[in-house]
Amino acid sequence: MNGERASLDQAITWLDRLSFPIATTNVPPSRAVGRALLMELRAGHALPPNDRATLDGFALRAEDTEGAGPYNPQPVAAIPVASGDTMPPGTDAVLAADLLEHGCALEAAAVGEGVARAASQLKRGALIFPAGHRLRPQDVALLSELEVGTVVVRYGLAVHVDIDPRLDGLAQALLSRDLCETKPASQADVILTTRPTTADSWEIQGLALRPAGEAVCFGRRRKRLVLRLPRDWLGFTLTYELLAARLIRGHAGFGLLPEAPAVKLLGKIVSAIGLTDVVLVRLSEAGATPLPGVETGGAAALSRADGYVLVPATREGFAAGDLVTVHAFAA
Repeated sequence: MNGERASLDQAITWLDRLSFPIATTNVPPSRAVGRALLMELRAGHALPPNDRATLDGFALRAEDTEGAGPYNPQPVAAIPVASGDTMPPGTDAVLAADLLEHGCALEAAAVGEGVARAASQLKRGALIFPAGHRLRPQDVALLSELEVGTVVVRYGLAVHVDIDPRLDGLAQALLSRDLCETKPASQADVILTTRPTTADSWEIQGLALRPAGEAVCFGRRRKRLVLRLPRDWLGFTLTYELLAARLIRGHAGFGLLPEAPAVKLLGKIVSAIGLTDVVLVRLSEAGATPLPGVETGGAAALSRADGYVLVPATREGFAAGDLVTVHAFAA
């Protein structure tokens, strides 16, 4: 494809054909937050594993409280329990502490009242998370309760960053968000650069993409994959999100960056046939508002944007009121 600009679809197809060995590690759930599971996880035991109290009070037999009330206290055999305690043998209900006085129930209890039945949350062998699930902090609580000591998670590509110093903070923030390791070039899977060298051999040189598509190149540097991105804030961010993040996140099992549901466009977008336009937008309850001055707005335009709309190369734009898909910037 040298000598001509590739389409965005051609660039994506080229990236999607790349393959790297899957790197994995076995770590405690608390250290796996943000990582994608290599394999599905199933419950090793039921939750709860046995009947448990759901409130502080007294465990007893419900039938012993039949007819109990403030003016008809019923003597009962009651055992103090705290929320989460295993129900004592022979008991089937929990009465709140203030409803037992001098060993007498002041209110009738129903069977199962104040009790979480065994396996009511999860049955043994039930699917907890599918392969590829990205662990969240709240997932650690469930895995701890299931006594899962370690999980196997996917690690991302090792990336060597060779870019203009002023862009380094931005690049590190994006790579950190995608849980990507940065390494020396000799140990990297991918070289991310804004500075081509004589060692670079390009397979794709320039994209029919606006803004900054002419600066995007894909190829090899001494047998290592090299992605050249634009040298400006806006171009670097947009092409990273569209292309580099697709490769990096996909390899780590995260999938693509999120898309918002189709929303109403609150202003007109004018585009040129033959180029895929990337248009920054701000989201509100009413819809998506295109931001002006994208090509000259730089970092200021980026900071105001919630995401972007892609205008296909076959369209001259979108009219106000059209429904459009917004590709959201991930936090």
